[in-house]
Amino acid sequence: MAPGDPPLEITCPTLARLAAVGETGSIQPLMGVGGVLQQMLAPNHPDILNFSGYLSAVGSGLNPDPERTWACLDFAHLKQLRDRLIFILPDRVALSPAERALLTDGLMEVLEDAGWTLHATPNNRPQLISTSHPLEVTVTPLDHLDDTSFVDHQPKGANALAILALITHGQMALARHIVNRKRLDAKIPPLNTPWIWGIGRGVDWQASRMVTKGMNWSTNAARAGLASTAGFSANVMSPSENNANEFEQWLSKVRNADPIPGLMMLDAPRTAERLPWLASLDKNLLAPLAAELATHPGRLLIIGDKPCSWIFAQGRGLTAKKWFWMRHSMGMGQPMDPLALKEKWLTLDSGGLT
Repeated sequence: MAPGDPPLEITCPTLARLAAVGETGSIQPLMGVGGVLQQMLAPNHPDILNFSGYLSAVGSGLNPDPERTWACLDFAHLKQLRDRLIFILPDRVALSPAERALLTDGLMEVLEDAGWTLHATPNNRPQLISTSHPLEVTVTPLDHLDDTSFVDHQPKGANALAILALITHGQMALARHIVNRKRLDAKIPPLNTPWIWGIGRGVDWQASRMVTKGMNWSTNAARAGLASTAGFSANVMSPSENNANEFEQWLSKVRNADPIPGLMMLDAPRTAERLPWLASLDKNLLAPLAAELATHPGRLLIIGDKPCSWIFAQGRGLTAKKWFWMRHSMGMGQPMDPLALKEKWLTLDSGGLT
């Protein structure tokens, strides 16, 4: 949960109950795009920084060609602050899905001239592009750039100039785009730069497939792709409160599955939809999921992104009643490193699964 959110009991009563009746604690925040999930599922692999395009394609169900170079594409506002250009993320300037689609259409000629192909994904978040050209370049992910300087985050690597040229040509196309002209007329910050990151090939990412299989839920397509390459059934949650239908589809998978370890990443959107989304998740997925896993019996590990905390419950503990003396809230208990948390999550008390 994020600072400023209402108490869990109000927004997410199921999550609050599981924190009280199960086990909970904190995780030391980890550097890198993969974070806690990568430390648990692929600890000996390079950070997913240069593979988030390919992994997002896997997580979005595109069955991507691993020989191609994949990347993520989105837009930002560059704000002039004295002698610097500062990134303002699209959610902060209220970029709508319709505007994002129109801006992308306006970039197609630039992308195609450089040999890139656009790939449709659910909700177009993230937007994905690919090329047949192998590229060696590292670019900071867009969600790490808010309020930072453009000059401090130039692409790096053998093909950095090619990506910088693509961004520059994109900026020229966006400067005359009708969406941005309307925004300027309305005194709303324009989306005046494209950003391309997570640039890498699938053949260069070889995740170890875990013996124990499970299910993963996340709003982050790259994290879902990482879980999928590790052998998990990965599900990308759309960052919208109107998701009851997709939740029901996932519950049907759980009903028909063997006892599973479930892993839920609470990487909720940082927008006005955050609290309605969390409430819908708690009511339409987490509560029935806990009930289903309790009958298998299964296990459920929930990891909150900010601050980094965890909740673990299994078997009948998933539906246990919270009594008045139970005071634990999410993150209050034992601090644990990701590998120890993984061992707890993937090991039954009976010693049956490891």
